[in-house]
Parts: sequence; C-alpha cells; structure tokens
Amino acid sequence: MISSLKNKIVDAAADALAATEGGGGQWAKPVNAPFGTRFGVAGKMWSSGHHTGLDFPVPIGTRINAVDNGKVTYAAGGGPYGNHVEISHGGGLSSLYARMSRILTSVGQVVKQGQEIGKSGDTGNVTGPHLYLEARVGGKPVDPMKYLTGGGGFAANATGAAQTYAKSILGNYGWGPGQFGPLKSLWNGESGWHWNAKNPSSGAYGIPQALPAEKMASAGSDWKTNAKTQIRWGMDYIKHRSDYGSPAVAYSKWLSRSPHWYDDGGMIPPGLSLVANGTGSPEPVFTGSQWADIRSAKGGGGPTNVVVENHVWIGDREITDIVDHCITVRDADTGRALDAGRWV
Repeated sequence: MISSLKNKIVDAAADALAATEGGGGQWAKPVNAPFGTRFGVAGKMWSSGHHTGLDFPVPIGTRINAVDNGKVTYAAGGGPYGNHVEISHGGGLSSLYARMSRILTSVGQVVKQGQEIGKSGDTGNVTGPHLYLEARVGGKPVDPMKYLTGGGGFAANATGAAQTYAKSILGNYGWGPGQFGPLKSLWNGESGWHWNAKNPSSGAYGIPQALPAEKMASAGSDWKTNAKTQIRWGMDYIKHRSDYGSPAVAYSKWLSRSPHWYDDGGMIPPGLSLVANGTGSPEPVFTGSQWADIRSAKGGGGPTNVVVENHVWIGDREITDIVDHCITVRDADTGRALDAGRWV
C-alpha cells in the first residue's frame, strides 16, 4: 500500500513537471527533414479515409527528438503504428511518433524538447521508411502543423502552463505572490495569454503585446515563438518602466486607458483567432457581458432557448409532431452549447 502511494506521488510530480516545464511553446521538428504527406490528405489506404498525421521521409535509423517537453505515456510495438511512442505535453495535448526502428525511452520518463526518444524505421503498416508524427488533443488526432509552424499550440492548449511559469518567476523581479493577480488580469486583457496574439493596427505582438522593434532589441532570438521568452521580457519591461514598477501599477494604468489592445467581442478572422479552431473560418468571440445577454432568456434568465413555429405536411397529412420533436432536441443542444460558451 505504501509502495502504491509512493508511485502515485511520483507520477503526479512527473505529470506536474511535464505540464509546467514542458508543453507550452512551439513544437520543434522531430527530425531534420522536409514535410511529407500532410494531415487530412484523403485516401482509401487509411482506415479513417484520410491521413491523421504528418510524415517525414527519412532513412531508417534517423534520430527522432521530442517535439516539446513532456512525459512519456506509451512506448511499445505492434499494430498499424509499429514501434511508437506517445508523449503528454499537458492540457490534453500529446504527440505520437510511429514507424520507429528503435525506442529509446520508456513510460513515465520526463523528456525535454529535442531529447532523443528513438530511431526512425519502417515498422507497422508502411510502404517505406519514414517518421509518422501525430498530434492529439484529448486523444483525437489534429493537424500537427499548427504546433510546428506557430499556428497556436501554446494558445490553444497550454495557457495554464504559461501562467504557472509566470507565477514561478515573480520572485526574480522582487515581487510577491500577490502581484500575480494583476499580472494575470493584465495579460488576459492584452493577449489572453496567447503567445501568438497580434494587434494588426499597432503591430503589437505576443503575451505582453510589445512592439516588435522593442522585442527585437532585448528579447531572445525566439521571442516570436517562445512564450517563456515573451513572459520574461514582459515582466522585465514592467519592472524597469519608470511609471510601472509592478504588475499592480501596470494593470491600474491599463484599466484607465481605452480602448484596450485585445478584442472586445465579434468575429475574429482566420490567423488572428484566439484559439486554433481548425476550420479556416472566422471565429465568434464574445465578452462576458455579451455572453450574459446570449445566455439569458429575456425576462427570466436560464439557458438560451431557440423557438421555432413549424408545420409540415405530406399531401393532406400533417407530420409536424415528428419534426417538432427533432427541433426541440436541437433547441436543447443549442442552448447547452451557448450556455457553455467561452468569453474573453
């Protein structure tokens, strides 16, 4: 019993390390090779009807690196994937590496971005040697390119990890834990803690929404893709700006100006969306007050209802009851979806 409890504590600590030190930035390529078959390509050779990962054509024995920090949750052979490894990056995001000739890691191991985890091969259902990379959110395959090319990996899946990191380094700037609340609120309004947020009118970019020229002068070379670099730069900027000095003061001054950098609700065009919705279409985003209006049934509160008056006839026979039942079910689903909607 004591041994079992110890193992659970160790596992929990490893999970926390993987979530806070890892997952949270742009993925690095797992191999030094060009992209092959992309996600979503249709074909009868795949059981789902389309390609659910991203291929890298490389010779057998090529070094495979972890795309980001995380914890190994699976490492085994067999099946259509052949020898494969899965790494959790926190926030429900994981990466899977398949077709490997050798596995050089084990379940439970905490790995760093760029750490070797195996060698490429041609195991499983393949027609030739390559590395197959799959991105998963909640166990469901999604396009890996949005993480590899700065399309929103951190923003969509590791906002909590960014905030945890910022909280952990407050002391480096002489601030106590009480300064995290104002900092969190400040960057909620500036960027939603999304490392690739951009203001098209001012050119402000990243979590602290600084101008590119300022970032280029004092941040690291990876300032445009690394959330931790942006967080450190932003906190240093607050610390040394003469009329700020602390997140609390910076936030109070932010509240006094209008409009604020971040969006106040509406349709966000592709490429500037708060999360990677994967559709290539505009994304509706609403403020808290806008969601309150949408959610409330005028005059009584409660979930939003959609009311439809409907009559359907086939010849001289009315089948309205059947159709009304389908609409009622859809109404309830719509109400629940609106009631669970997110806001900025």
